[in-house]
Amino acid sequence: MKILIPPQMQLLPKNNSNFLFDDIYGKRANIREIKKTLSAKMILKETGKYLIDIENIPQTSYGLFQKYFSTNKRGDYEKPYHLKRTKLTAAVLHFIFYNRKDLLNNICDYICSICEETTWAIPAHPEKIGLTSAETALMLAEIVKIMESYLPKDIINRVENEIDTRIFIPYLTQSKDLWWYKGPNNWNSVCNSCIGAVFLYLEKDEKRLAKGIGMVLEGLKVYIDKAFEKDGGTTEGLNYWQYGLLYYVIFSELLKKRTKGKTNLLSSNQIKQISEFPFNANLSPGNFITFSDYNNSHFLPGVISKLAEQTKSKQLINLISTFNNLEYGLSKFPIALRNILWWDGKKTSKYCIPHDTFLPKTEIVKTIVNINNIGRSVLAVKAGNNNENHNHNDIGSFILHINGETFLCDPGSGLYTRNYFTSRRYENIFANSFGHSVPVIDGQLQGTGKNYLGKILSFKSDKNEKQIVIEFAKAYDIANIKSLRRILTLKPDKNNIMSLKDSFVFKRIPKKIEESLVTYLPVKSHGSSVHILGKENILELMVKEPKGLRFSITILKKESMENSKPITLKRITCIIKQPLKKELEIKILMRILPKNEQI
Repeated sequence: MKILIPPQMQLLPKNNSNFLFDDIYGKRANIREIKKTLSAKMILKETGKYLIDIENIPQTSYGLFQKYFSTNKRGDYEKPYHLKRTKLTAAVLHFIFYNRKDLLNNICDYICSICEETTWAIPAHPEKIGLTSAETALMLAEIVKIMESYLPKDIINRVENEIDTRIFIPYLTQSKDLWWYKGPNNWNSVCNSCIGAVFLYLEKDEKRLAKGIGMVLEGLKVYIDKAFEKDGGTTEGLNYWQYGLLYYVIFSELLKKRTKGKTNLLSSNQIKQISEFPFNANLSPGNFITFSDYNNSHFLPGVISKLAEQTKSKQLINLISTFNNLEYGLSKFPIALRNILWWDGKKTSKYCIPHDTFLPKTEIVKTIVNINNIGRSVLAVKAGNNNENHNHNDIGSFILHINGETFLCDPGSGLYTRNYFTSRRYENIFANSFGHSVPVIDGQLQGTGKNYLGKILSFKSDKNEKQIVIEFAKAYDIANIKSLRRILTLKPDKNNIMSLKDSFVFKRIPKKIEESLVTYLPVKSHGSSVHILGKENILELMVKEPKGLRFSITILKKESMENSKPITLKRITCIIKQPLKKELEIKILMRILPKNEQI
């Protein structure tokens, strides 16, 4: 992406106390009118509960910080850390929109408390400049600029000095030591975008401002070019698609104002293509592809509305209908404010019906058929390699989603602990291939690393049949295997909705093959068949080849509880021990039964 890097930046008039609000709002701000909007009413009501005990500042102590390293749990420190910032967000929003001047001392206390924190990092991310430190800098910078006419001068000076010491100086002098600075992931965007916005707010020296913004833009160019594939997809998953772009959009809009429209980071076709990813990952209203470290998606409507507006993506704006958690994002003041200013508070009633999507660079296919009297059936499949951002060893994994329910799943992320982001990550079944719908061959799971990979060989689509072919023998560190080809066929026929065929070619006869399918729904075994029980329908699985094979079910209760899953993952398996050959096939047929046909 080509970016104009301005050699000098003209500062906005210093004494215009409303300039920041105007910049964010996009037109002359009228607080009285904004307060009447549905978004303002909802978010101000939601934040009101945090003012009840506003005098009690959550403590982010040294002891809690160190506790992470002995317990492996992130929440003990992160809970008060984010609650402190949520309560500050609530106080500032009510000061702005309800003229709550009685909250001014509380706001000053919270700002001072944050400035007094030994580090703005959380223990899971102890970098000198990282995600939360960059976010905190932006939060404080935006608050002091909005409230500069009310805050004591020593508070403003304290914030500016802390940001200069913690952010500006190390960023300007040690960028080569920041691993994320030109990294191909969301860290690049969150950190660079936040820092860029803070430069625009606080830096008074034009030369240092130009240098800082130039560095930010160089880093963000790598983010757009490398964190996303040429087809607009990302292997990081939908959560991190949103997280990185949230701050990218915020910085872009501020930069566009400061350069009088000469630099618009959201104007390229590449950004428009990237903005389509949530639609391409959509299975049904509120349900999305769960590959990689995915948790439930709550689209933050303010920034998403602005991205949709700037890229003219109607499909993206319609996905705001899935937003259902007003509390999500309240610890991030810039996000919460933009939910008020950039969103009208309405959930769009129109839902864009998903269509077939093939992202050849991201190695993801999503395909759809409509079944009479049943609804829409969606099959999503991935290949790729086992060294992707927020990687799971899941090559060949797939999702079968019928009439709004996921019958065969990708299980999503494991619990974020200290070990989950070390070499012990793949001890967790939610990250290794044991917890995915892929085979176990001679007792071996898929390998970890970029050399363990698969390829989508073909995707055929017509109205009577959709078929995806994947070769993924190289996903396993098994010298004996020559080929492993998976063919997934989806049909608009409830009596033969889908078939899975895995064809194995070995150099020598293997000892054991275990085929595996995973689901969060209730399961009943009938020996030669299995019923997965949905709310409206039943998915029946039957082994066609080899003859006489029977299913077994493993309830992964302990593993699910350890990963804080609200429901339990189940593993449906069939094992071939004898007779085995150098070439063999496993074929599983699937059909839909009405609920009243349950045995």
